[in-house]
Amino acid sequence: MKGKVLDFNTQTSKGIIAGDDGNRYNFDKSQWKSENINPTDNVTVDFIPEEDNAKEIYAQKSDNPVDEFLKSENVFMKYYVNILKNRYADFNGRASREEFWYFTLFNMIISFILSALSAGILGMIYSLAVLVPTLAVGARRLHDTNRSGWWQLLMLVPFIGVIVLIIFWVLDSQKEENRFGPNPKL
Repeated sequence: MKGKVLDFNTQTSKGIIAGDDGNRYNFDKSQWKSENINPTDNVTVDFIPEEDNAKEIYAQKSDNPVDEFLKSENVFMKYYVNILKNRYADFNGRASREEFWYFTLFNMIISFILSALSAGILGMIYSLAVLVPTLAVGARRLHDTNRSGWWQLLMLVPFIGVIVLIIFWVLDSQKEENRFGPNPKL
C-alpha cells in the first residue's frame, strides 16, 4: 500500500503513516527498509499494512530531485539547500550550530569558486542573492544563544565586531526554550 509519513519522532524512533486507504498506521524505525532516505515528514512510502501497524516500509523516489536530496543523509549541502528553499528570509526561530556552520561553509565554497572563475562578477551576483538567507540564518543562530538578530550590526565595526559575532555563533545552544522558540537540537 502507498502512503505518506505524517510524523516521525527521532527520539522514540516511532512514527505514523497516512495510508492511501484513509487509515493511519504506526511504525517503528526497525521497519524502515530504505537505507539512503530517512523517515521524515511527507515522505511517500510503500508498506505492508498489518492491523494498525506498517511493516516493511520503503521510501518512494520523488520526481523532484531537490526533495530527494533533502531527504538523503548528505548533511554537507542539506542545510544549505533547505535554507535556500524553505527558510530564505525566515528571521524567526532558532538555528543550531550545525545548520549555521554548514550553510556558512558551503556558502563560502561557492563564493570562492564563482569569484575565481569569473574575476569576481559572478561571485558578487551570488553574494547579493544569498545576502538575505545569510542574515536570516545568522539571526536565528544568535536567537539560539538568546541574543537578538540585531547583534549582526556588529559586522559594521571593523575587525572587533566580526570577532565578537564569531564567538556568539560558536557558543552552544541555550538548553531550554527561550523567547525565540524551542531548542533546535531537540
